[in-house]
Amino acid sequence: MFSIIIYQQYFSIRPILGGDASLTYVPLHLHSIFSPYEGMITLPELVSRVSFLKTPAIAVTDHWTTYGHFEFHQLAREAGIKPIFGSEIRHGSLLGGDEFYHLTVLAENETGYRNLCRIVSAHYEKGREQFVTPQELAQHSEGLIVLSGCIHGEAAQSILHGNLGKEREAVQRLLDIFGESNLFIEIQNHTLPEERLVLDHLTIQANRLGLPLVVTNNDRYLLKDESRFHELLLMIRDKGEDEKQPPLPPEYYLKREKDIEPLFYSSAEAVHQSGLIAERCNVDVFDRRKIVFSHALEPEETLREMCERRFLLKFHSKPRDETASLRHTIEKELECASRESLSDFLLFLRELFQSAVHKGIWLEVMGGNLLESIVAYMLGIVPLNPAEYGLSLETFSSSMKGVPSSLELVTSEENKETFFGLVKQHLSGYSPSFHVQQEEMSFHTIAKEILELRGTSENVREELARLLTFDRKQKTLVNILEHSEPLMHLFNSDPDVKEALHAAQALHGRICHFHLNASRLVVFPAGTEEIVSFVTSSDNGRFVLCSGAAIESLGGWLLGIQHSHFLSAIDETVRQMKIEANGGMAAENDRGIERWLPESMNDPQTFSLITSGETSGIYLLESRGIRE
Repeated sequence: MFSIIIYQQYFSIRPILGGDASLTYVPLHLHSIFSPYEGMITLPELVSRVSFLKTPAIAVTDHWTTYGHFEFHQLAREAGIKPIFGSEIRHGSLLGGDEFYHLTVLAENETGYRNLCRIVSAHYEKGREQFVTPQELAQHSEGLIVLSGCIHGEAAQSILHGNLGKEREAVQRLLDIFGESNLFIEIQNHTLPEERLVLDHLTIQANRLGLPLVVTNNDRYLLKDESRFHELLLMIRDKGEDEKQPPLPPEYYLKREKDIEPLFYSSAEAVHQSGLIAERCNVDVFDRRKIVFSHALEPEETLREMCERRFLLKFHSKPRDETASLRHTIEKELECASRESLSDFLLFLRELFQSAVHKGIWLEVMGGNLLESIVAYMLGIVPLNPAEYGLSLETFSSSMKGVPSSLELVTSEENKETFFGLVKQHLSGYSPSFHVQQEEMSFHTIAKEILELRGTSENVREELARLLTFDRKQKTLVNILEHSEPLMHLFNSDPDVKEALHAAQALHGRICHFHLNASRLVVFPAGTEEIVSFVTSSDNGRFVLCSGAAIESLGGWLLGIQHSHFLSAIDETVRQMKIEANGGMAAENDRGIERWLPESMNDPQTFSLITSGETSGIYLLESRGIRE
């Protein structure tokens, strides 16, 4: 009888989320692959699973990052799922101690999302440590909904250390910072004994202060069966640590309401509270804006007039039929630039490359659609006339109007910083930053790590490594085995190898690293920097925390600069020639690069040799991938 009464109450308080939702439990504490070595959920898989479960909304709360938020927003909206944006932050003690604790923060509105980005950025402004101070939390508290944290929260840790007075003070401090309507006491139950103790005490504390409880699950993988792979993930993370962590129970999977309820039989309202919080969170800040690259009043006409003058200079001696064909091609390109709103971008590139030449900087464009543009050739952006090689431009843009595709350049090592300075100079009013790049751990590296953990002999590890390097293009375990009989034999004869390869297949694409790439410059449109987070390096460089695809979709521009020792040698040779020509004295303005006119690089024989694919051992052409 008692259980029936609770069941009836359960349905009577079920809110309708978004107008037609059938579930009230919404996961509000979830770690994707952007929480390295903690979460193993990719965003496409997450949205697919949530859609299958008919869960109306879900939050992503990775450890002190917003890296995947834009992609999450796009995927969730396409699937008809409400995305909730958050982060599990790491903060200094609210009570003045030296320890650090976790706190779950959700953005309720656009102001809250901007403050979430500022809080995440603050983690990376203190050198090697990553945390925020209580003062920074108070400064950026508006528009945020805060859950008191997992078992690593300050209140929970106070309970586990037997200091209940400190527990009350920690909750009270959160209440002072965020306000009564924005603070929820977070409870979790993965069947760990310490969580039961924390749950009981936090329930008492919430009742005493009149604060609502909310259930979360700290989701780290999608299916319960994946817990064994998550255990391996943690073992890879902790490899080399003296103190081994005990295995976690298999309860950190993405739970449905019917999965979570039995763990909180006496806290049904706390389960439903997650749906009420989700209903409050409404964030839609990811509007695409445009960078103003040139301040010409009529960039299309300015570009057209410039091309007309340069056409007469470059092609006046060509036969009439060839001239007519070139004019037709240029007209198509100008129409394309106008249609894609990128005439101002081409004018900007011309000024930028001219400034580089004036500074004695030799630049090479590394692939991309600009190499197919006669307009870019006439503006001095690329050195070769694409018409002579049968190249035809289709588009200046990557995919969106007004947003140029990323540009990859190569220059000599010592000129890279100077060139970045020129970019900032020509884009006054903008604040270019560098890029935090994501890299996945390769399949064969994961397999090697797992064999090491299993104590497999070095001979077997080396043999597997050798066999796996034969063709890294294969994407699935089935394909890998089908293309190698020796590997298939090793797979069938050695149980450790079989287990390692299956685990590597399960973990491939789910173990990520992030590194600061000071060779990729990012420029955002005005106002967009407020909705992204940044890492501050030890030398005060700024690195944006989002993917290249997100940068482009938000209207930003990515400029990659690779330094070349080969071009450095050329620059040094030119400099020495200038010194010799100047009687052994360095010229005041080293502009020796002007002696290397673009036309001198137009070498049909070399181009023919390179395109034949028969070259080897030549700079940047020695790899198989580039030759192919």
